[in-house]
Amino acid sequence: MSALSEAAPAPVAYSIPNAARAVDMGTEAFRTHIVAGNLTVRYPNSSPRIAHDELVEWFKNLPVDKPLPK
Repeated sequence: MSALSEAAPAPVAYSIPNAARAVDMGTEAFRTHIVAGNLTVRYPNSSPRIAHDELVEWFKNLPVDKPLPK
């Protein structure tokens, strides 16, 4: 058996802390995007999950310019 076949499959969905970690954000900052309706949370059980494809699509649509200071 090769090392490649022993690798874990890519996640289909992430918990909120793991989704935030995947895009290098803090959990609370990430949750603001969920509350704003930018990401859909799904419930396969009692724990919320963010779909991998949705997370990638959301990230690709974030602004490419640094926000101006307030």
